[in-house]
Amino acid sequence: MLQGLRAYAVAENITPSELVRRIISAWARDRVECKTRAGGVFDTLTRITAHIDQLQLELFPPVYAAGGLVGAEKRGKMDVQLNREELYRNAVNILQEAVKLGGDEELAAKSKARLKAMQLATQASYAAECILRDYQRDDLIELVNELVKTNECLKEELRAFRERAEAAAQTN
Repeated sequence: MLQGLRAYAVAENITPSELVRRIISAWARDRVECKTRAGGVFDTLTRITAHIDQLQLELFPPVYAAGGLVGAEKRGKMDVQLNREELYRNAVNILQEAVKLGGDEELAAKSKARLKAMQLATQASYAAECILRDYQRDDLIELVNELVKTNECLKEELRAFRERAEAAAQTN
């Protein structure tokens, strides 16, 4: 199977590491598309997480292995023509989902969670702007790390709220 992947990479005139990146990217994209059905706050959070994962995958610096650099990417400026559209699309998808989440009726009673959703939307819009302005890869990675932190805080806030509601329902 490995030989088949190498042969396919040669046929496509790409490196094996680029082929792996494309395969994982396609898998993440499919994961996002499978979760587009409406299903509440936690489904929206799952889609946001998938978009953030996809954005991280596109931004990860090259991997160094025992044999040297894996992949032909360079640190610093990104390949703007190749990556900007995909990065921007993911940032806008995060923004759309975060705005949808902020307007969700289920979050209306949870002011801290709604605030985190709006912070997530603000960070996603800033990341999209930075992508369009051709910021350095390291700067974008920092922005995506902030997105991840805010998303995790939001998930934790909602998990805690759900646990308190379940505990209150069991005592009644």
